[in-house]
Amino acid sequence: MLPATLPDILSGLRVAVGFAWTTVVAAELVNGLPGIGGLAYLSGTQNKIALSVACILVIGLTAIALDAVIRTIEKLVVPWRGKA
Repeated sequence: MLPATLPDILSGLRVAVGFAWTTVVAAELVNGLPGIGGLAYLSGTQNKIALSVACILVIGLTAIALDAVIRTIEKLVVPWRGKA
C-alpha cells in the first residue's frame, strides 16, 4: 500500500513545506522577530529599498530551493510517478 500512496504523500509534503516557509516568514514580518522576514520588515520601515529587495529575493530563492530538494527526493524515492 505504501508504494501506491507514496507519490501523494510526497506531493502533500511539498505543499506543506511551502505553507510552512510562508508561515515562518509571515510570522517574522508580523512580530519583527530576527530572521529574514523581520529584516525585510525593518528595512521596509527604514526605507532601505535595496535591502528589502534583497530579502525578498532570498525568501523567493529559498522557497525555490526547498521545492527543488523535495522534487529531487521525490524523483529518487518514487521513480514510477507519472509513467503509467
